[in-house]
Amino acid sequence: MTKRRLYKMTPLQRDILAKVLVETQKEFPPEQAEKMQVLRERTRQAHKCRLYLDDEELDYAVRAVNSVRSGFLAAGKATGGFDRVLFGLLNSKYRRVPAPYR
Repeated sequence: MTKRRLYKMTPLQRDILAKVLVETQKEFPPEQAEKMQVLRERTRQAHKCRLYLDDEELDYAVRAVNSVRSGFLAAGKATGGFDRVLFGLLNSKYRRVPAPYR
């Protein structure tokens, strides 16, 4: 059985993460952008708002959220939603992936 990081999210956090992945896709090389597109689709379809991420996907998600968050900070806007998503991603723990989530 494989182990991946489990990110339990609220529907709002799911929407924020999916939106961030779309917005930052053009900043990455094409092969990484494709993987981000797949991650975005998995995020939108996450059953019970549970997303299992491998280390590469976690890296893409963290870099994407941090990029948008930095833009908001530079513009003087509030970043509370991005902070919660980033905190949840960084604090996700390794769990065994059940069969329905593979």
